[in-house]
Amino acid sequence: MKLEEQLIYKEYYISFLEGKEGDHPVAILGDAYFKEQEKERFDLSYIRFAQGEVYYHHKDYETAIFKWGQIQNELQGWARKNMGDAYFELGMFTNAEELYKSIKTDNSTLQSEIALQLFTLYIKEGRQHFANDTIQKALSLNPDYPNVTTIARTFFEENSDWVNAVKLAMEEAIRTESLSWFDLFKSYVREGRVRHLQPIEYKEMLIILYKLDQHRFEDLIIAIWDEYKHQNLSFTWLWNMNELILQLDLQQDDVWNHLPLLYRETYNELLQGVYPIGDLKEAMPNLLSAWVKITDDEQRLYASSALIAWNEVFPSTISEASVYNAEQLVRRGGMEKRALEKCIQVFESIQEWAGNQRVETDTRLRWLIQELANFQTQHLMVIGTEPSKKPSMFQMLFGDQVMGDFPSKAIMMYSDFDDIDIREMTYTYERDISGLSEFYDTIENAENIEQSLFDFKLPNHFLQKHALTLVDTPELDQHVDWQETFRYIPFADQVLFLLNAETPLNEQKCEVIKKTKEISRDIPIHFFLNIDSIPSDKVEEVVKETEKTIKEYAKDAPLRTFTKNNQRQLLQDLEEVSSSFSIEESSRVKKILYYLQMLVSSMWQQRTDIENDYMDRIHWNQDMQERLNGAIHQLKDLEEDKTNKLTTSYSQIFDEIKKELMEKIPNILRECTDIIKEESDFRTMHDKLNQVMNERVQNYLQHTTLPLVHRSFQEWIQTSKEEFDQAQNFLNDMCDGFNFMYGEERLKFDCDYKILDDWHRDGERMTVRAQLENENILNWQSPSQMFLKSAGKILGALQQNQLFLKNQFKKFIENHDYEDVTKSIMTKFFIPFDLFGQSLDRDIKAFFKQPFDVLVQEEKTVQALVVDNERKLAELRTNSELFEDPLNLFKVRLHQYSNMVNIEEVYEYGI
Repeated sequence: MKLEEQLIYKEYYISFLEGKEGDHPVAILGDAYFKEQEKERFDLSYIRFAQGEVYYHHKDYETAIFKWGQIQNELQGWARKNMGDAYFELGMFTNAEELYKSIKTDNSTLQSEIALQLFTLYIKEGRQHFANDTIQKALSLNPDYPNVTTIARTFFEENSDWVNAVKLAMEEAIRTESLSWFDLFKSYVREGRVRHLQPIEYKEMLIILYKLDQHRFEDLIIAIWDEYKHQNLSFTWLWNMNELILQLDLQQDDVWNHLPLLYRETYNELLQGVYPIGDLKEAMPNLLSAWVKITDDEQRLYASSALIAWNEVFPSTISEASVYNAEQLVRRGGMEKRALEKCIQVFESIQEWAGNQRVETDTRLRWLIQELANFQTQHLMVIGTEPSKKPSMFQMLFGDQVMGDFPSKAIMMYSDFDDIDIREMTYTYERDISGLSEFYDTIENAENIEQSLFDFKLPNHFLQKHALTLVDTPELDQHVDWQETFRYIPFADQVLFLLNAETPLNEQKCEVIKKTKEISRDIPIHFFLNIDSIPSDKVEEVVKETEKTIKEYAKDAPLRTFTKNNQRQLLQDLEEVSSSFSIEESSRVKKILYYLQMLVSSMWQQRTDIENDYMDRIHWNQDMQERLNGAIHQLKDLEEDKTNKLTTSYSQIFDEIKKELMEKIPNILRECTDIIKEESDFRTMHDKLNQVMNERVQNYLQHTTLPLVHRSFQEWIQTSKEEFDQAQNFLNDMCDGFNFMYGEERLKFDCDYKILDDWHRDGERMTVRAQLENENILNWQSPSQMFLKSAGKILGALQQNQLFLKNQFKKFIENHDYEDVTKSIMTKFFIPFDLFGQSLDRDIKAFFKQPFDVLVQEEKTVQALVVDNERKLAELRTNSELFEDPLNLFKVRLHQYSNMVNIEEVYEYGI
């Protein structure tokens, strides 16, 4: 065992035991101690150091400390470290820490041991911060020291210190080039522990890993890629990772299992329109170049065509060398599998985007694309220059009853169906046409009929047998917009060009033939010559002359003749044309790409329309907001007017009744003198009078005043209903006006007529009975009342005083001022009516609450629409890329798919 290992494990004492294995170490060391002292020049430090180790192993820590404390030679550093270990075992952590920190040594092993002991001490005391600093120091001193990296990793993981754990794994992977550290780092990536790292920090490690193990390199890149996929740093990662791929000296025999597919998925995701073009321009060139560099045979065509397409839409963003290399790969790549499926996916994406952006797409183009995706049907287009000849041919096929007698001004698509089913399509709409009568009327009278496309389905054996759609176009004379017809030519699988032998092929007709051939290119053209109008002996001459002219423009196009009286021959010729052709996927994909590009191009023109639409919406909603605000003010005025009218009329009712009572009650009280008789007991007369007065007043209120109040209250409710009806009618008119402007039944104003029911119920309750507490009319403590009351009690016992008392009482009653008493009675009587009157404002407000709430909410809704449209308009004006970027990306995809099907040239109006 080496000396340092003996010192680490405190087994230095074993060096004294050689040849003396039978004796106890203490005895052996004690004997050595005495023998050393017998020397003339002796050094006991080594023996004491060894003795300390023995005592330590036997847990005699104090003796061990004493022995180690005597060491002064080169073992002093180890001795002090051992003393710290002993204090640690004794639980004297402070002493141990002080000793560890006091040791000064250049010995790297001792330094590492001290650091590890301090680390253990700090863990024991729960001082995690100090433990972290110490293990970091141990790593920096000697990362190769046994178990240091293992201890550090365990510590970091147990404390969820993923920053340091990841740092350790990365540094050790780079330093040791051990695959186990790379595997550990990948596990951290999978667990989401590396999100604090910047993409550039992976570079050195990935370069090393590629040299060590290409498959692990691929797995790690994929793991990191997945981690960054939905983070803000994703584009930074893509740039750095692709830069790395391009810098690496990749070998031809490298086999990539998953990376090419990940590139494809990422590319497709980036083209979904989620990210700004500005970001894509930074990341895409490197991504495409790196993808082509590592792609396998299965992905090569897709990747190469994507690179070329990107450079076509965004020129000079990719190096010429990369573009050239991609072009070579495309040329020998063959046709991409599922090309049609990919085109349809683009079509669906365009439709979805257009729907979300409120962008109109051409209904006719959408229909054409969907029809082209059906490989079971062949499209045979008929073109002619003679207004009178094409209808006759179609009448031969479909009959006079269906076709009528008119030249077509629109594009007609005839196909087989169980019954007649007709649909008209224009740029902006499509509609079903109910029967031939409406169809004829539309053809003859509709404006801009030449802009329409008709899908005409009808039962027809010939079309069914040959799975054929027959496309009829307007006659190409000087009165027809040729361009509108020519845009449909790529839809055809074959073209039938009808000629009339009666009229020669003049310059205009030759120009039509030339243009048709230029546009159709690889679409077969068949010329049919109608010879009804020429003598039989002239047919051969006319046919040869016609063929000669045709060859100048369509070298391989055959010429056939037909007559309207020989339907059988015409059908045979059409059958021959139809059966001689088979639909190829590449041809259909080419046609779909043509119309997809046309669809995208048409949407580019709509930005101004969208901006104008936003402005119109803003102005319309602002106007509506002003109207709604005005309506709210009108409603407030209406509510205030009705409140004033109803509260005023209510007050007037009771003002009149109160005025009458102010006169009537005092008279009732004065009339009570009729109970004062000469024989009355004047000692209690004041009490009797008080009682009778109250009874007569209550009787009058119950039988006279309350019925009057009841009648007046009901009349007031009826008047209120009439006022409410007027208000409701006014609001109904207002509501109709708003709904007319909206074009829908959007608003509804329902005032709360339950208020009247509540008023009826309250009126019945308040006028059922007038029950008041007796009023103290004659028992007040006024001097006159007290005198009269006293006189009655004192003089009332003497008979000769009766007449006097009678006259005094009558005089008092007749001349007394009952104003205060009357007011008191009226106040008590009218309390419920006054409370009702005080709640009228609230009740009338409740009556108008629903219309008011509807108007306020609608104004908020309209205001929100104004704000939303202003925001969208501002975004459209300041962030034009929100509109343009997706369309550019659609163009990239369309260019890519054209490359994938090896289309070197496309139609005139195509890509």
